[in-house]
Amino acid sequence: MEHPWARSPRLDKLAAELAQLTAENNRLAAAWRAQAQALQRMRNVSALAAFALDERRLDDVVRPLEEQVAAARAAVSAHWLTRVAEPFKRVLPLACAILAMALLGRAAIRAAFYFVLAPLVTRRPPLRLEGQGDRPAADDAADDAVEVLAPSAVSQTVRLRPDEELLVLPAYLQSAPVGAARSTRWLVKGRPWASLTSGMALLTCVRTANEGEAVVLSASDDGLSELALLGVPAGQALVIQPRALVGLVARQGGPLDIRWRWRLASLHAWLTLQLRFFVVRGPVTLAVQGKRGVRVQPAQGTQSIRQIATLGFSAGVAYSTVRSEPFLPYLRGQAPLLNDRFGGAGVYLYDETPGAGSRQGRIGRGLEGLSDALLKLFGY
Repeated sequence: MEHPWARSPRLDKLAAELAQLTAENNRLAAAWRAQAQALQRMRNVSALAAFALDERRLDDVVRPLEEQVAAARAAVSAHWLTRVAEPFKRVLPLACAILAMALLGRAAIRAAFYFVLAPLVTRRPPLRLEGQGDRPAADDAADDAVEVLAPSAVSQTVRLRPDEELLVLPAYLQSAPVGAARSTRWLVKGRPWASLTSGMALLTCVRTANEGEAVVLSASDDGLSELALLGVPAGQALVIQPRALVGLVARQGGPLDIRWRWRLASLHAWLTLQLRFFVVRGPVTLAVQGKRGVRVQPAQGTQSIRQIATLGFSAGVAYSTVRSEPFLPYLRGQAPLLNDRFGGAGVYLYDETPGAGSRQGRIGRGLEGLSDALLKLFGY
C-alpha cells in the first residue's frame, strides 16, 4: 500500500527538477572531461620546426624562367631596330629638355620685354636732339627741317650753281658735264672725324663752271634703290642714318656742319640701340637713298613706324618709342618690340621697303646679328 504522501504534486515537481539537474551535471562533466583531454593532447605535442624554404626546388622552378627572359633580351638587343634607336634613346631626354628650355625661355623673355619693359619705356619722356635754344635766332621762324626738292626716283638730276659743289659717293655718280671739275675729297672739310666715321670719305667732288649744268645721280649696283633730294634750310638740322646719305650739295669753301650727338641718358636710345645720332645742319641739299623710294611725312605724333624703316628726322622733333601691337607677331619674331614715333614741328623720312633685296636666311641673320647690333649702337 503506497504512502499517502507519495502522490504529492510537490514531490513530483522536486523529483523532476532533480532529474533535470542530474542530466545537466552529467553533460557538463562530459564536456569538462573532453576539454581536459584536448588540453592534455596539446601539452603532449612537440615544438614545431622553424619555417624554411627549399632553395633547391625554388631554383629549379626559377631557372627556366630566367633563361627565357635572358634569351628574349638577347633577341631584342640583336634586332636592327634596337641598334638604330639606342643612340636616340640616350640623347632624347636631354634634347627634349634643351628644346623646351629654348622655346619656353625665349617666349618667357619676350613676354617680359613686351608686358613689363616696353610699357616702362613708352612712359618715359621723348628724346630731343636739339631744342629751340640750339638753333640760330635768325632762322627760328622756319617750321620744317626738310624740304622735298625732288621726290624719290631711280635717278636724280642735280643742277649746280657756280658757287656750289657736289660731294657724292663714287658709285652714285652716273653722269656729269664734260667740262665739270672732278676731284677726290678725302674727308669733309672741318669735320674729319665725323666724315670718316659716318662713311662720308673718299667722295667725288664735282664743280661746274656754268649755271644750271646737270649732274645725274643713280645707284649703279642696286636696281631697287631710289634717290630723293632734300633741302635742309639754314639754321635747321636733320638727323639721318649714314647708310642713307649718298651725297650732298653745299657752298664751295664753306665748312659743312656734320657731327655726332650722344644720348646716353635716354632709355629710348638704349632700348633701340641708338646711343648716338648723325646730325647734318643746313643750309645743305642731301641726296638720300632708300629701297623702292624715300617718303617724307610730317611729325604729328599720331603715326608709328618700324625702326628698320626710319632713315631720319628733324633734330627738333620729339623722338620716342611705342610698343608694337599685337603681341603674337612679336612673339613669333615677325615684328619688333618697339616702333618709332615722332611728334612736334618737323618731319621724318623712312624707307619704303627696308627689307627689299635682303636674301639671307636664319643662319645668316644669326651670324650678322651681333655685328649689326654693335654698328647700330654707334649710329650706323
